[in-house]
Amino acid sequence: MVRLSVSNKVVYYGNLPPYDLASLPPETQRKMIGETLYQMVEELEPRFAPKITGMILELDQDRVFHLMESPEALKETVKEAMKILADWIPQQMQLLGKEDACKFLASMLPAKL
Repeated sequence: MVRLSVSNKVVYYGNLPPYDLASLPPETQRKMIGETLYQMVEELEPRFAPKITGMILELDQDRVFHLMESPEALKETVKEAMKILADWIPQQMQLLGKEDACKFLASMLPAKL
């Protein structure tokens, strides 16, 4: 997969020309940001990268860009997200029956496993 990066709200796809996010439709912007962010989060927390990426994408776009440009800030945010998930998952498990709890846990795992 091509390594992506963001700088000053411009997305770079490997050796391809940069894409100015402001010139793209909002859905394309979100997809490009999400793909870039997912790769970064996956390096830090592969098991929950899809869920954590979704959580981060709910933040203000300027905050998302800051996290993408600052490895330390992203690392701290991923740690915070894991703490939230560590509290949230057991709560959800208690609300579900055994079969639904197993399905829930399976849905939390990446499809790659």
